[in-house]
Amino acid sequence: MYDDTSSPLISPATAPLFGISPAFSSPLSNLEPGSHELTLTVWDNAGNSTSQAIDFKVGINLRPEVFEILSFYSRERDQLDMKVTTDRALCTLQCRLECFDLSGQLLWSVDRKAYSNSESSFNIVWDLKDSNGNRLPRGIYSLRATISAEEGLSTTHSKKIAIPAK
Repeated sequence: MYDDTSSPLISPATAPLFGISPAFSSPLSNLEPGSHELTLTVWDNAGNSTSQAIDFKVGINLRPEVFEILSFYSRERDQLDMKVTTDRALCTLQCRLECFDLSGQLLWSVDRKAYSNSESSFNIVWDLKDSNGNRLPRGIYSLRATISAEEGLSTTHSKKIAIPAK
């Protein structure tokens, strides 16, 4: 972990003592389909090094995956801030979000092209109004996200959300 001056706050050697593990994230683009090996080599300040290799496969036209939909209600702005986490980093996805009441009636939907960041997530803000512009009353609703990749394959993930009174 590093602060804004890039000085180590917790070293990788002591990170497990704090219940965290060092992580590295980097997109690998333009890889041909098939089996690949990735080797990561790190050095310390004394010039000592160690390497670790992993094997992985790249497939053609893999269906995207939605890991979770996080929702945070902002009372000050009376809106729902949503974070959709996928398995696709640094790419453009087509996203359709829909909100249903418990009887299955569609109340609101939005279609957006979303660019996922390096953490494989993107954010969408909803003003909690239905398709007619009316604020939804307090209650439990079903939120569904449908994500489509550039190849045309899609996946859907749903969760229940509680909308408080205004």
